[in-house]
Amino acid sequence: AILTLLVMAVVLAACGGAATPLPEPTPTAAPASAWERIQESGKLVVGTSADYPPFEYYNANFRLEGFDPALILEIAKVMGVEPEFKDIAFDGLTAALDLEQIDIAIAAISTNPERAQAVDFSQIYYVSEDAILAAASANISTINNVTELAAYTIGVQKGSVYEQWLKDNLVETGQISATSLFLYDDVENAIRDLNDGRVNVLVLDLLPAQEFAAQGDLTIVGQGLNRQLYAMAMAKGESELQGAVNEALFQLQSDGVVAKLAEQYLAINSEDILPTPEATEAPPTPEPTATTPAGTATAPPTATSAPTATSAPINCLDGMEYLADLSYDDNNMTAPPV
Repeated sequence: AILTLLVMAVVLAACGGAATPLPEPTPTAAPASAWERIQESGKLVVGTSADYPPFEYYNANFRLEGFDPALILEIAKVMGVEPEFKDIAFDGLTAALDLEQIDIAIAAISTNPERAQAVDFSQIYYVSEDAILAAASANISTINNVTELAAYTIGVQKGSVYEQWLKDNLVETGQISATSLFLYDDVENAIRDLNDGRVNVLVLDLLPAQEFAAQGDLTIVGQGLNRQLYAMAMAKGESELQGAVNEALFQLQSDGVVAKLAEQYLAINSEDILPTPEATEAPPTPEPTATTPAGTATAPPTATSAPTATSAPINCLDGMEYLADLSYDDNNMTAPPV
């Protein structure tokens, strides 16, 4: 019996063998950059806030239109990709970039040091300035400096540079209380309140102010107090995408396309547009379209025809992307947002 047990122990030991080694974990690939994702999918997802004519808005046929969408269509064409637009509240655009729900944002976005800490900007594509709107019936005198706004209740778009400008110069200096500064997710709601007398003045960019004033009942009572530089925004660290966008923008500016778009959508002369920025280095990843190597002489650019509002349809518009809980100016549900 003892011999049998010894034999069985030897057999079991021989069958057991050494412990099977665990497989080595395979290293995970580094996350693809935004530019790599765009090249692979052939799609550039664009965030905008379509309540700011003539830069971005819906026309009578509920189609997205304006200078910014037209510019992105041309940039995407140079980059060899198709744009897809998402309409997002202006102050949700940075979060959408961080969450990779959009690749780029264009919505008359002014550059400033605070925003540059959260996003990367393209080269400047337009120079703007502020304007102050009031009801024509209010007979408000010309406003020549920011301190003169302290006499009024003020409306401003939430998340805009003008919100911070007014807070810095009026609220934090004690010239007005925070309750005298009304913030709006949608500029259309601010225009409604201005017409209804809930606010005395509205601070926004000059060209949108001119658009709203042209509709009647409103007038511009001040402008030129705060100059702005517009650029496209991308997630922080996306240098390859930034380089590709800047290269496309430089080409369009050099070819006169940006000037033609400005004449078409903004009704301004080309000499009023910011000079073309310096070219930036092409991104190191393969280009979807051929580009001229740096240092090579190029022929003078040929004029291109200005695209029309219907020349290139907007592909997909997704206005239902969840970003954050947003407050809407519904006037206590007497005028719910639609």
